[in-house]
Amino acid sequence: MRVRAILFTAAAAATLAACGGNGYGPASPSGNDGGGGGGGGGPAGSVVVGAGIQFVSRHNGSANPAVDTIAVGDTMRWTWSGALPHSVRSVGTPAFASSGTLTGSGAYAVKFTEPGTYRYDCVVHGSAMSGTIVVVGDAPATTAMVTDPTGDTFGTGGAQWDLTAMTVARDTGGVTVQLDFTTDVLSPTSGDTSAIIGYVEFDLDQNELSGGGSVVDEFRNNQGAAHLGVDATIDLTLYDPTDSSVAVYDTLVHVVGRVKPVFEGHRITIRVPRSLIGDDDGSLSAAAIVGSTHRPTDFAPNDGHLTLGGAAARQFLLSARMAAAAAARRRASVAARSWRSL
Repeated sequence: MRVRAILFTAAAAATLAACGGNGYGPASPSGNDGGGGGGGGGPAGSVVVGAGIQFVSRHNGSANPAVDTIAVGDTMRWTWSGALPHSVRSVGTPAFASSGTLTGSGAYAVKFTEPGTYRYDCVVHGSAMSGTIVVVGDAPATTAMVTDPTGDTFGTGGAQWDLTAMTVARDTGGVTVQLDFTTDVLSPTSGDTSAIIGYVEFDLDQNELSGGGSVVDEFRNNQGAAHLGVDATIDLTLYDPTDSSVAVYDTLVHVVGRVKPVFEGHRITIRVPRSLIGDDDGSLSAAAIVGSTHRPTDFAPNDGHLTLGGAAARQFLLSARMAAAAAARRRASVAARSWRSL
C-alpha cells in the first residue's frame, strides 16, 4: 500500500493551539528569566533551585520543567541558590513529601521507592516554576528494544520526525515506553504544528487475532506488517490543555485513563500504570508511528513488532475474530482524528 498524503483535521489543530504554553516541550537553554543554574553535565537527580524563578536540572540543563529520570531506590536532591524564597511542592498523583520554603543556601532530598512520573512546583511561585521526575522501576523489570534506521522517513515537506529506537520496560507497577529520535523532540503543548504526534500500540496477549487493527499498518509503504491485535493504545495526538495528559484506549477505543508524556532531549518517555492495561503481566508486543500534525513520517519497527516476554499458545473463536474486525474499524476512526488521507 502506498504511503498516503495526510491532512491534519481542524479539530485536532484547534486543540493543539489551545494547549500552547502549558507543556513539556524543550526548555530554552537558559531556563526561565531571572538567572542561570547550570547547563547540564551534573549527576542525574540533581536540581538547582533558583537563583531566579526556575528549577534547573544539573544533569541535562532542562528548566521549567526540570526533567530528571532516575531508578527506583535513587534519591533526588535539590540545592537552593540566590536570594528568592522557594520550595519543592509535590503536585498531583503520585506524590512525595514536599519541602519547606528556603531562601539562599539549603538542600532537600527525597528517596523514591515506587516507579511513576512525579511533578512538583514552588509554593511561592506556583506553576511558574516546575519540575518532573520519571522514576523507572527496577527488578523484576524486563526491557526490550528495537532500533530503527536513521534517514528512513517517508513523505515530503514539513518536519521529518525520524525514530531511531523504541524501548519498552516492564516492572511490577506497569510499563515505560521510550521513543528516541535523531533530533530534539518538540511537544504539541508548545502549540507548534510541526510538533510530534503519534500512536504507541500494545498487543497485551501477543495474539494478532484477538484485538483491534493497527494504525501503524494503515500508513505502511508495502513494508511488511506489525502483526498486532491491538489491545491498548497511547494516543499522542490530543493533549489535555489543563494538564498535558494524553489518553490510553482499550481495544474498543474506550478511554481507560490518561498519562503524561515527558519530552527530554531526543526522547519521549511515557509511563503507563498497570491498571490502565488491564493489570497485564507486562508480556506484550508493541509498535509505534509518529509524525507532525500534517502527516506521519516514521514508524518502528520497520517490519513486525517489538516483543517483550513470551506469548503462550492460545485458541480462538470466530466471535473473537469478528470482534477484532469491528475494533479495527473503530481504531481507523481514531486515526482519522489526526491524520486523514487525501
